[in-house]
Amino acid sequence: MWDCRENVGRSVSIHIFDSLIEHDDIPERNTEKQIIESRREKHEIQISTHSIKLPVALEQILEVVELVDRGIEFKDAAKIVAKRRNVTVNTVRDKCCRQLGLNVHQFNALLKNKRELASILTRKFPDYEVIISKKLQI
Repeated sequence: MWDCRENVGRSVSIHIFDSLIEHDDIPERNTEKQIIESRREKHEIQISTHSIKLPVALEQILEVVELVDRGIEFKDAAKIVAKRRNVTVNTVRDKCCRQLGLNVHQFNALLKNKRELASILTRKFPDYEVIISKKLQI
């Protein structure tokens, strides 16, 4: 079946196709469990039936901490996080240091003292205390 429609003074031919598959043959969409798992991977935490998106600064700080825990130095971890998020390294360092009222040496020291780091992060992000404790494994 052909249909001719006007488009700013030009004729445009449009062919209307019949469906090649029955609606029953369409694969099922992601299950709720798959959706929850993908959200967790993006640092969204499932709490009961609601999902909470972490503040960008907290996400980046926690990513850096996770990389440092894997044996990567802070400066390299900041570069990796910056590349993943398509931001500058200075943006990531700013969130880890200046926005927490710390310099690089102080932040590096806190990476070895998770309880103190958790305390500082909780003061900055009080609504996320449980998540911070869980992520820092304290």
